[in-house]
Amino acid sequence: MTVPDGHLDDALLQALFASDLAQEVRAEFNERRGYGMSVVEATGEVIGSFRHLLERSEEGPVVIVTLAALQLLDGELHATMRNAAVELLREGHGFERRSDETAQRRRERERLREELCAAVEAAAVVDED
Repeated sequence: MTVPDGHLDDALLQALFASDLAQEVRAEFNERRGYGMSVVEATGEVIGSFRHLLERSEEGPVVIVTLAALQLLDGELHATMRNAAVELLREGHGFERRSDETAQRRRERERLREELCAAVEAAAVVDED
């Protein structure tokens, strides 16, 4: 469950960072932020590191949605990242059905995707000067 102003709750964060790729993206982003890079700089560096995955239909959306969530968590969501993540989430990317998934688990993943989309869409964005 998300709070109305675009914050992400623990269950949603756990679902978002469940994949190895999302964890790798988060680790790279946090490492760069730890070096003192701005959110914009860290985002650019991570996109560069994962550029080879961006065109892949399964991995690319994970990178973009994860970066949007990380920007949101850092309080610096940029419109370009928000818009890309919302578009991907609306199309169902990043939360695809798994072959061994039960109907109940699928419904839960769909609910989480909708909540994440709503949270990112509702979040305030920073000016991009």
